[in-house]
This record gives sequence, C-alpha cells and structure tokens, in this order.
Amino acid sequence: MIRLDGVHAGYGPAEVLRGIDLTFASGEMVGLLGPNGSGKTTLVKVMSGALSPSAGRVELEGRPLAHFSPRQRARRLAVVPQRFEASAELTAGELVLHGRYPYLSFFGAYACTDHEAAQKAMKATATAPFAHRPLTALSGGEVKRVLVARALAQATPALILDEAVSELDLARSVEICELLACLNSGGRLVIMALHDVNLAALFCRRLVFIKNGRVAVDGPTAEVFTATILSDIYDTDIIVTRHPVLDVPQAHLLPRAARARARTACRSSLG
Repeated sequence: MIRLDGVHAGYGPAEVLRGIDLTFASGEMVGLLGPNGSGKTTLVKVMSGALSPSAGRVELEGRPLAHFSPRQRARRLAVVPQRFEASAELTAGELVLHGRYPYLSFFGAYACTDHEAAQKAMKATATAPFAHRPLTALSGGEVKRVLVARALAQATPALILDEAVSELDLARSVEICELLACLNSGGRLVIMALHDVNLAALFCRRLVFIKNGRVAVDGPTAEVFTATILSDIYDTDIIVTRHPVLDVPQAHLLPRAARARARTACRSSLG
C-alpha cells in the first residue's frame, strides 16, 4: 500500500533520510523504532506527504504520492503527529470532527454521519467526557488521545502514528495499542513510530529499526527483537527475556552498576 524507493529527505541542506527502501502492505501492524534523531519523524512526514523527498519515490496504492490531492490523501492516510499546537479556540470535539474534513459535502457542512463518526471515535479513545473542553485545558496525554480520535474519525485504510502514546500513562498506552490492534485485525495498515520497544514487541508483528537515517533492521518481531540487535541499535547493553504470560520478547536495560557487578562476578568465577 505504501512504498518508498531510494528515498532521501531532510530540511534545507541537512539530510536526514539517506536511501530508504520500505514497503508496507495492507493488514500489517509495524513498529518504527530507533534512537532519537534517527529519522523516524522525518520518515512519517515523507510517508504522509507532509514533506517531499529530495530524491527517490514514494507511492501510495501503486501511484506516486505527489499525484494525490491533500483531500485524496486524507481519505487514505490518517496521521497522528508527534507535535501539535493546541488552539484555545478549538474544543476537543471540534478537532475530532475535523477528521471528517475529507468527506465534506459540496456545501461544506458536516453531515449527521460525520458527527456520528466523531462521537464514535471519541468513545473508543475515552475522550468523550471532555468533548466540549478547549484543547488548551487538556493535558498532553489527553491531547494525544484526541489526536488519535481524529485519526480514527477519518476512517482511512491506513494509520500512521508518531509517538502517539509517548505522553500516556501505562494503562492508556495499552488501551490505545489494543484499539489499534483491533483496527488492524480488520485489515487496516498501522505504522507506529515509538520509543517503547517492549510495547512495540507486544503489539507489532514487524519491526523496522531506523538508525542514522537508514533502515538498519527490518523483519518479524520474533526474529529481530534480540539482545544483539537492540544493543547495537541503541548503543547500550540490553538483555532480552520472554514475557511470563504472553511469551513475546521483552527488553531490559543493564545500567552501568549492574554491568560492573556482572563483570566482577565473572572475574571472580574465573578465579
């Protein structure tokens, strides 16, 4: 559904992405991982059409992404951005309703079906209680959930989320991921850029690691979520064990003190 071929992109003279080749198919749930500054947000912008590549090609449904109008793209791709400037004049409910903009009639009025879609999305994300509150009165985590609701209201076959759970507590993070997994089970493509590798391993069947603007690793979670790969990607010591209930891989950091104790124990055991 989305294909990137030899994509380079950046901001002015600063190149961020350096030859990205990726294909995302309908029905996939993909975790986009990597260190800070690796290029994940730039990749999201390129895939969504918010940033044009300086070289290479981006395709959506087999056609160049640039050939789609903004409204046509918005009927196919819904995006949750990493950053959003909240307006004091806009309520949470109004923002979610904006997700129905691609379907506005010729007269520019929202129909009953649009309001129903917005209300359904807010109910699914547990944001309905503050539908009439201005965005500036919400916490960062609440705004993120409203942005997810707006994306759901768009009813697109693909969702791209950039750090959508970064400001949420543990329970809300899992709730949003479970909601996305449910949508994915219905055939939607879900691409999540996030920093929580364990959350990605719990919900994503495929992981793409970006480092220094390139695809470092791409493959099934069960194969690429290893101590060796994670330690190399994040330049720190990481061990991987199995989740005691779900039997999926989970990562654990080894702080310096723990590493020092492990080395001391190793030397002692060796005499």
